[in-house]
Amino acid sequence: MKVVNTQEAEAQVSSGDLTVVDCFATWCAPCKAIKHVLDKLSADLPNITFLAVDIDNNPDFAAKMNVRSVPTLLFFKGGSVVETVRGVKNEVALRDILAKL
Repeated sequence: MKVVNTQEAEAQVSSGDLTVVDCFATWCAPCKAIKHVLDKLSADLPNITFLAVDIDNNPDFAAKMNVRSVPTLLFFKGGSVVETVRGVKNEVALRDILAKL
């Protein structure tokens, strides 16, 4: 999973492809816990783009996306947010969400 800035994230999500954006902070223990799950999903599902945006370094992205807590996962399809997950979810729950999209 690649860590990107606001401009890179916005360029990718505007492509219309299914993209998962992990909004995280380096000081956040739950963010560190979910990173391993997201890395595994990224490796298992190469047709889906997984990105990470550090909200402390990109507060404009966090504000625009209404990120109020971390971790927040934003699922984009067709250039729009189609699902939002706040907090840590297990791999099975995230796979279920992705299967529906």
